[in-house]
Amino acid sequence: MKRHRASRRKPPPAAALPYAQPPAQPDALWQAALTALLATGLAFGLYATTAAPGLTWAHFGADGGDLLAAAITGGVPHPSGYPLYMALLQGWLRLGQWLVPQADPARLGNLFSALCAALTAGVTVAVVLHLLRAPLLRDRVPRTARHAIALGTALLWAVSPLQWSQALITEVYALHMLLAALLAWTLLAQPQRLLPAALVIALGLANHLTFALLLPAAGYWLWRQAARPRRIQPAALAVLCGASALTLLYATIPRAAGGGESLPPVNWGYPDQWSGLWWLVSGAAYRRYMAAMTVPEALTRLTGWARLFVQQYTVVGLLVAGWGLAVWDR
Repeated sequence: MKRHRASRRKPPPAAALPYAQPPAQPDALWQAALTALLATGLAFGLYATTAAPGLTWAHFGADGGDLLAAAITGGVPHPSGYPLYMALLQGWLRLGQWLVPQADPARLGNLFSALCAALTAGVTVAVVLHLLRAPLLRDRVPRTARHAIALGTALLWAVSPLQWSQALITEVYALHMLLAALLAWTLLAQPQRLLPAALVIALGLANHLTFALLLPAAGYWLWRQAARPRRIQPAALAVLCGASALTLLYATIPRAAGGGESLPPVNWGYPDQWSGLWWLVSGAAYRRYMAAMTVPEALTRLTGWARLFVQQYTVVGLLVAGWGLAVWDR
């Protein structure tokens, strides 16, 4: 008597996934690359010409001096240390002063934010093109209009008030927005591959801990896009690689704090010891702002957040976004 193995549910074809798409043709990749490059170049030109000439407290940029001083002296800035941003900023300052020896470090720091914000516009082009080529929208949007829509979307994002303001000063948020855009692209383009998303998440957390607020949305998206039950080995490998990258980046903080012959002049929390490192990374200095928050203060913050959303996206933009979220899972 023949034995039949229990049939396993086959994964659906790629086209059955909501935002899956066949591999792009070489000419389509070139067009996408040129559109992304155009968006990046236009955004960088705008940011570079409007960036602050030096240190400024405009646009909530009061931390620029601390970040630049820590980068120049090899020290540790205010919590949570921002190891990824500090490593990139130090490399950028060395490159800029090698190319232009008399360059002002403050101006170079502002241009680094301009570059990160401009790259965000390029990644936004890739995200929009991916969505427009998906089966859900492929037949509704003419091929000739996709690149124009992607370019227009990226440029509208580039000139949104908060994005533009953070592109002009030395702060961590331009890099933060770039990593958020990269996470969106990795989740949309390859939802079945967890390693790229895990590495982007590790980089995001090494730049700013509020990147963790994106994790519930990322987890929900991966769960919705799963074509079949995931095997534990690839998921465990992705988590291990992401955790290792995050650990290595944060391990640079105690080395900077006490690795030289003398302590650096900018050395928040003296994190060469475990207690100081935990104080720095956990943001212990700022906990009281949440722990001691009263109900009126919480309502004031909620009102401020609501006002910020309306200022950034306008009422029309919020209505369009709400409609998009309402039909997203269809």
